[in-house]
Amino acid sequence: QLVLSMYACFTLSPDGGATWYDVTPGDVAGRSIRVSGSCFLDGSMAWLLLNSTATQVSLYRTADGGGTWNMYNVPFINGRMQFLDSMQGYVFSLLGASAGADAVAIFSTMDGGVTWTQVYTNLPGAEGTSDTLPYSGQKSGMTYVDPLHAWVTGSVPMAGETFFYTSSDGGSTWNKQEFELPPGFREAMTEIDPPVFFTPQVGLLPVRLLAEPPSFVFYTTLDGGTTWESTFPLNVSARYAASSLFDVFLWDGGEYIYVSHDSGETWDRLRTNVNLVMTLMDFEFVDANNGWALTGDTISHHTFYRTVDGGATWTLLIP
Repeated sequence: QLVLSMYACFTLSPDGGATWYDVTPGDVAGRSIRVSGSCFLDGSMAWLLLNSTATQVSLYRTADGGGTWNMYNVPFINGRMQFLDSMQGYVFSLLGASAGADAVAIFSTMDGGVTWTQVYTNLPGAEGTSDTLPYSGQKSGMTYVDPLHAWVTGSVPMAGETFFYTSSDGGSTWNKQEFELPPGFREAMTEIDPPVFFTPQVGLLPVRLLAEPPSFVFYTTLDGGTTWESTFPLNVSARYAASSLFDVFLWDGGEYIYVSHDSGETWDRLRTNVNLVMTLMDFEFVDANNGWALTGDTISHHTFYRTVDGGATWTLLIP
């Protein structure tokens, strides 16, 4: 099943994108509401964080694929949500930014989103604030692999530096986790996205290398994030998708998509039948062959594509 969320309209497809059904929560349909966070656990369970104003936020949860929704008040106004199962979830909320710095708060729930507890903040001057996760640095997000172990990622404008912090106590305290940049990029600035785990032990870490030329490298872990090993840097600047530890994709929407089936050790360049270089918003793959791409232009017109051959050929589903 696929879900598309645009503004306050949510649609679900049970057949890979050929047909769609409106599953927007009834009390927000047609209203000017912004989506500030979402998590889709499977084809039935999902959470949406909806803002009607800058300070009025509600969390909506469905357990039947959008047929019905329950609404809850929450103590945060935005957030990247992650749920480990139907009950245990986390939110990484940006509280404010200054030049090269972000204040954040982390919240957890043990009852599916009904109630939330703040487990960490680094907001200067706030009650219970801590600096184990530095205020400096632009944060890109957070990943929990279990209730104790988590990572926060981001960037700092310093050559050879990485923003990669880990917690082993559920997010209460943080420590910087070091890893070595690839040969030839030891002095590059970096932008790190949250790691993606496919099992509690196996995961990928996406790292942009801000060098000349701009490059991208994936790190792999087979021990739950204790150690990370670099694969082969590719000299492209693009969006990425990963459907497994082995199957990863890099694409800027142009005529070529880069595909690896060995975690990024080697890459193939496939010529595509479309050129979405100026409009590509996002793309995802669910396995080595099947993927979808969403585009958007300057007048808010969106199109939706599907591939069944690993990205070489894209079929327009929604013109």
